Amino acid sequence: MTKLAVSGSHGVGKSTMTRAVAAKVEGVGIVENVMRSIAADGFPVNVATTPGTLAEYLRRQVRLELMSASFTHLLSDRILVDGAAYVLAAQRMRLLRYPWGPGEIEFLVAAARLHATFFDVHLLVPIEFNFSGPDPLHAHGAEFRQAVDTTLRELLAEDWPIPLVEVTGSVEGRAATAIELLTRN
Repeated sequence: MTKLAVSGSHGVGKSTMTRAVAAKVEGVGIVENVMRSIAADGFPVNVATTPGTLAEYLRRQVRLELMSASFTHLLSDRILVDGAAYVLAAQRMRLLRYPWGPGEIEFLVAAARLHATFFDVHLLVPIEFNFSGPDPLHAHGAEFRQAVDTTLRELLAEDWPIPLVEVTGSVEGRAATAIELLTRN
């Protein structure tokens, strides 16, 4: 089984790309919308995210990843490092409602690095076009979206434990890159 993690700021086309891959490659499972399900259950998210929110995220995410054993390949639309990037970007922009302490941040980043080792390759989807839709989970504008992208890049540049591939261009081009990575073994 080949497992790809997909990360990026909101509205960059992660879900569109993963669905395009699943439509073209048989046996691909997708883990997606975990944070949205947590928000729907009343956990504080976005700039209100707490350590408890991310603990619940990781619990659900890992459960879904482990259930994916019946698939030939796995694509995960976001992993814990995305949550770390959102928390750090919100902290830098002074948007956080929960006062994350240095120890909590350090633990979150370490957990994100460990979580990444479940995957074979990490795909980064950059900002290449404007975000077009209203999204109540991401209501802090283009500046916050860019801050998340910048922070995510910083986290992934720090001796990231798995290979990192940036996927750019059209949905078809991004999907082709992911398909190549999934099917090369």
